[in-house]
Amino acid sequence: MNRKSCDAVIKQRKISETNSKKCKKENTFISASYGIVQKICGDEGEPYPGNQNLRISLKKFRVVNCKCNKNKSLPHCKCRGSDANLRIVISCDNKGNPVHYEKE
Repeated sequence: MNRKSCDAVIKQRKISETNSKKCKKENTFISASYGIVQKICGDEGEPYPGNQNLRISLKKFRVVNCKCNKNKSLPHCKCRGSDANLRIVISCDNKGNPVHYEKE
């Protein structure tokens, strides 16, 4: 995944607003396996300041952020991508599984 492949990936994975074909305004992709991200819920992350329900990674991850035209519908979403290397913030369930990407 890279910033130039937002349109193709959004279309291939059929990513849209819940219960709709409207283009999702923003979608973020973390360039890491599930197992690596899951470790943030354990010893590869720490509590996020101000919100103990969130965890922030100790190391930086390559992240691609796709911003799309929300006035369009699949498969015609037009997206612009940007990428960065940053520490990521996620929420984890009580079994130590990542369940939501909060922010970078």
